[in-house]
Amino acid sequence: MDPKKKLAALEAEADALRNKLLDHEDQFTEADSARVDVITREYRDTEGIIARKDAAANALGQFGGATQDYSGHETDEGAGGGLPDPSGRRTGKAMQVPGSDETVFTKNAMDAFRAASGTIGGIFAQKALIPSGAVVARFDQAVVNDPANSFSLYGAVQHLDAGGTNSGSYLRQTARTNAATTVTDGALKPISVYGLEQKTWRLATVAHVSEAMQRQWFEDYTGLQKFLNQEMAYGIDLKIADMILNGGTDETGAAFTGIMNTSGIGQTAFLTSKLRTIRKAVTDLQVTGAVPKNIVLHPSDWEEIESLLTADGGYILQGAPQLAATPTLFGLPVLLSISLPAGSAIVGDLASVVVIDRGDLMLAWTEGGQMNMGTVAVPVNVELFRANKLVWRAEMRLGLQVMSTKLLRVADLVL
Repeated sequence: MDPKKKLAALEAEADALRNKLLDHEDQFTEADSARVDVITREYRDTEGIIARKDAAANALGQFGGATQDYSGHETDEGAGGGLPDPSGRRTGKAMQVPGSDETVFTKNAMDAFRAASGTIGGIFAQKALIPSGAVVARFDQAVVNDPANSFSLYGAVQHLDAGGTNSGSYLRQTARTNAATTVTDGALKPISVYGLEQKTWRLATVAHVSEAMQRQWFEDYTGLQKFLNQEMAYGIDLKIADMILNGGTDETGAAFTGIMNTSGIGQTAFLTSKLRTIRKAVTDLQVTGAVPKNIVLHPSDWEEIESLLTADGGYILQGAPQLAATPTLFGLPVLLSISLPAGSAIVGDLASVVVIDRGDLMLAWTEGGQMNMGTVAVPVNVELFRANKLVWRAEMRLGLQVMSTKLLRVADLVL
């Protein structure tokens, strides 16, 4: 039997068994229970066959021409198995929400759902979610494909595993005075100063919830669960970038600083242009022995730089305007972040910033009881169970270490 047809048949049989269990529990036999185990195994095996065929089809797709989906219909390369319904509504084939691209995180999240299917509804989880639950997915890198995941500060800094702790200490370098010199016999050796001071870090929780959504939508729109994974992870990624740049509040309510408000990080004043100022910041680091590796800009500042013209009216950056200029300046990759204030640039080595994390993003959902969808001051309570609605929560715990104030500079791009 065609793998997709077999998958559909298994789903139909599973639906029938589920309805029998829900509507006529007294008639649900041991044989029915054993059949559920068989269906589960066959379903996963069939999914594996389809995945391997998908991988083979994608590998062959590079040679051009048309491909076939497993229902036997010929499709154009890159069409994704047929024309999607613009609304994203369920059709005869699995669809992706229009306009969203699968990222590493989204794949990890969906893998987590499949791995947890035995505890959150077995193969029934492929059709709908149980009333409440949670999965944990590896948050490996940026969720933004724009371009090559280069616009995520979380992906650019260094990472350490928090392990079983929620706080700790580290040493920050605040000075670097090299006094090494020639010394005569019997003379005292000069003292170099490295300015180490002890700092502490504590985990902060970065989290948000979705609005209440109709449970039926998760059955009617095949891409909704994947869409929520990606959107909620994207929101977490944006807040992490803001935390790296501007600090935040840890789980005890205490404030901590980010790159922009850490005392001792050098400042480079505006010169004659944004480009000239950035180049001066590179030099300011180099003369101290630091090796700059990154530049962070607000998108509006990059727009102005990318649009610079020569005296003859041509674009300064290679490729423009026919192509987007590669986001690099003076040989250093440029990361764009809306969390960085326009008119400022960060130049230096982002590996000197360490995010302490558990590496996982928890996705949880519930339809039980009431939930305040307003604020503490102005609560708006929603009867989730009675209204047949689901609310999702995304949550990640992180700490921040700024290891050196000598490896980063903030450049002022305006007068």
